[in-house]
Amino acid sequence: MSACECFAVKYPAFVCLFRRCGKMKKFQVVALLVMIALVTAGAQAAFMVETWAGSVGYPVPGLANANYSGDGRPSSDTYPSPSRAVGVTAASAVFGGTGDHIYTFSYTPTLTGADQDNVTLAAGTDLGNGNTASGLLGGGTGLYNVYATWRTSTNVSTAGCYFTVTDDGGQTVTGTINQNAPSEGTDKWMLIAEGVPLTEGVTYTITQTANSTGYVSMRNHGVMWEAVSESPTLLTLLSQFADQWLDEGLPYPPEPGSADLNWDGRVDFKDFAILVNNGLRIDGAGEYRCIWVDIWSPFILNATECKTLVDRCRANNINTIIPEIRAYGDAYYESDLEPRGHLLPNNGFDPLGYLIDLAHDTSGGKKYIEVHAWFVMQRVSSSTSLHPDHVLSQHWEYVMRNSSGNTGTAYYLDPGHPGALDHNVAVILDCLSNYDIDGINLDYIRYPGAAWGYNQTSIDRFNAFKSEEPSADWSDWRRECTTHQVKKVYVKSLMIDPDVVITADTVNWGSNYSAGNYTSSSAYAGVFQDWVGWLQEGIIDYNAFMNYVEGGSNTRYNGWTDLSLANDDKRGSIIGIGAYMQTSVQDAMDQLLYARDQGAAGLNIYDWGGEANATSETEADFYRELKAQVYPEWVYPPVHKWKVRPTKGMFEGNVSAFGVPVDHAAVEIEGDPSTLVYTDGSGWYAILEIPPGEHRLRFSKPGYSDVVSAPTVLTAGQIKTVDADL
Repeated sequence: MSACECFAVKYPAFVCLFRRCGKMKKFQVVALLVMIALVTAGAQAAFMVETWAGSVGYPVPGLANANYSGDGRPSSDTYPSPSRAVGVTAASAVFGGTGDHIYTFSYTPTLTGADQDNVTLAAGTDLGNGNTASGLLGGGTGLYNVYATWRTSTNVSTAGCYFTVTDDGGQTVTGTINQNAPSEGTDKWMLIAEGVPLTEGVTYTITQTANSTGYVSMRNHGVMWEAVSESPTLLTLLSQFADQWLDEGLPYPPEPGSADLNWDGRVDFKDFAILVNNGLRIDGAGEYRCIWVDIWSPFILNATECKTLVDRCRANNINTIIPEIRAYGDAYYESDLEPRGHLLPNNGFDPLGYLIDLAHDTSGGKKYIEVHAWFVMQRVSSSTSLHPDHVLSQHWEYVMRNSSGNTGTAYYLDPGHPGALDHNVAVILDCLSNYDIDGINLDYIRYPGAAWGYNQTSIDRFNAFKSEEPSADWSDWRRECTTHQVKKVYVKSLMIDPDVVITADTVNWGSNYSAGNYTSSSAYAGVFQDWVGWLQEGIIDYNAFMNYVEGGSNTRYNGWTDLSLANDDKRGSIIGIGAYMQTSVQDAMDQLLYARDQGAAGLNIYDWGGEANATSETEADFYRELKAQVYPEWVYPPVHKWKVRPTKGMFEGNVSAFGVPVDHAAVEIEGDPSTLVYTDGSGWYAILEIPPGEHRLRFSKPGYSDVVSAPTVLTAGQIKTVDADL
C-alpha cells in the first residue's frame, strides 16, 4: 500500500481537507501538516493486548484479543474483577488452573495495520510503580517499554511466574514474580522490559510462564508496548502523502523525523514554531550562501546600514548573514555580561536585534534570511586599554601568556583557565537566550601560536594531570582546552535551542592539507585548532572554513577544500573565500563554484565591503557575476538531518567530590573505552554520538573510587544529564 493509500485509510477526514485546499502555498502546507501531527500524535500512545479465555457468558473481549493465546490447557476467566490499571477496557482477566501454563502475546509495530496504537495515554499519565506514560506515538522503529498487569489476588502460587520479552537484541527474561498483592503488577502496570529496540513490521512476543502446575498458577489481565522514542513514521507518511497531492512538493526535510522537534517528549506548539521556521527556510536540497560582516566598514551600526545589507543579500540570493557582534570582549547587542561595542553610538540602538527583525521579516513575500551571530572567542582586546566592565578588567587572571610570561598588547583569554572558558560560553548562551539567532559562529577559537597558552592556572592543571598520566603532552593539552570550549558551546547551546546551528571559523595556513600530514599543519600543531577532529566528533554543525587563498593558487584552495569535505560525513562544510585577496572577480567565482561542485553544504564570502580587490573591478561587478554564475536563483539553507532526524544522543553532566568540581576526571560509557572523555576545569563533560538504548556511565579519577551510574535509557536526539559525585 502506498503512503497516500495508507494515509487515506487512516485519516480520511484529512484527505478531504487536502482536496478542499487545492494548490496551497508551501508555508500553508507546513502549518497544516503540523496541525495534523498535533492531532494524530495525541490520539494514540500505546498498544495493549488484553487477555480473554472466551468462556460462555463472559463479556465481549477487550483490546487486541487476537494477539493473545493460551496454551490449550484449562484456564479460567475471572469476572467482574479485572485489573484496575490505567487504560484497560476488558471486564475480565485470566488465571491458570491445574497444569502447565504459558500465555503468549504478540505485537507487530505498525502505523496503519492491525497493531497500530489502540490506547490513549497522555504524557505524564501515572502507570504505577513510579512509571509515567511517554505520550509518544508508537508503531515505528524505535525504543519501547513493555508492561504487564493483573487483578488483585492473594491466592496465586508463591512459586510465581516469569516473563520473556523478545526484541531486536534477542530477549529479556524477568526474574521470578510473586503475583500476590501487593505485587508491582497488581492493579497497575509493572515494567517488565525497559527501552527495548523494535523494528516496524517485525513481530515480537511476550510469554508468561508459570513455575507451578497447581491451581491458580499465575494471573494476567494484559500487556502493553509503549514507545519511548518517537516513531518518525507519521510525519514520513504525511510528507510522502503531501508530495503526491501538491505540485510544489513539501518544504520540509526529505526524511522528516519526529513531530517532537525540540525533543522535550511531547508534540506541542513549540514544535509548530520550529517547523514553521524550517518551512520558510527550506527549498529542495538547500545550500548555505553566507557573507561575513565585520565591525569596520560598512557594518550594522545604524538602521540604514542594516537595511542596505539585508536588501543586497536578498537581491543577490544570499540567504545567511554572519555579523560580528563580539569583536574584542565587547557586545554589539544588548548584553549584561560585556561592555557595549565602542563603535556603537550611545543612542540605545541594538544592531543585532534590528538586523534580525529585518532578515526574518517575510511580509510581502520577502525571503527569510538566517542570522548567525559571529563571536570572536579568545582575542578580547586590540590594545592594553580596557573598559572597566571588560572581562580582563574584572578577571586579569584569565589572560593568556606566552612562554616568556608576556601577554602582548592584543590580549587573549586562555581556554586552559576554567573561568575564561566558562565566561566565553556564558556570553554565547546569554545571547542565544535573548535573541532569535539562527546560528552561532565561533571565530578565533584557537591560540595565537605555538608559544602561547602559558596561563599559570592552565600550567598547574596540566602538571596535576601529568602527575597522574606521565605521557601527557603539553600540545595535546592545549588542543583539548580548545576542544572543550567548542564542545561546551555546542552541547549547552542545543540544550537551549536544538535548532541553532554551530559553526567554527577554521584556518588553512600552510600546505599540509593531506590526511597524512594534517597533524603537522598550523591549524593542528601551531594554533591547536583540531577542526578535523571537531567534524569527526560532531561538536560543530559546519566547518566555516576560512579557505583564504589568492587567485591563481588553486592547488592549495582545492586541497584544503577537499580535506574538509573528506571529513564532514557526520556534519558539513561551508567553504569561505577571501574575496579581498583575488586578482579578479572571476577568481572568486571559480573558487565558489569549485567548492559547490565538490559537494560543500554551503559557500561563504569574506567579506561585506571587501568583495572586490582588483583596481579595474568594482563591488557591482562582483555581485553581478555572483548572481549570474553562482546564485542565479534563491534557495534556502540545507536541512540538518542530524538535528531533525537524529539517530544518536548525548550525555552531559558535572563530576564533583564533596561539592567541588573534579578536573580531568575520566568519563566513559561502561564497556566502551572508545567513548572516553575528560571533564574540563569546571568538572563538566559531554559524550556525543551515542546510539539509543540503555547505558551506564563510569566516572573515575586517581585517588577516588570509581562510580558507575544507574542504567539510563537514552533516545535518539536526546541530551541527557547524568551527574556524579566521587
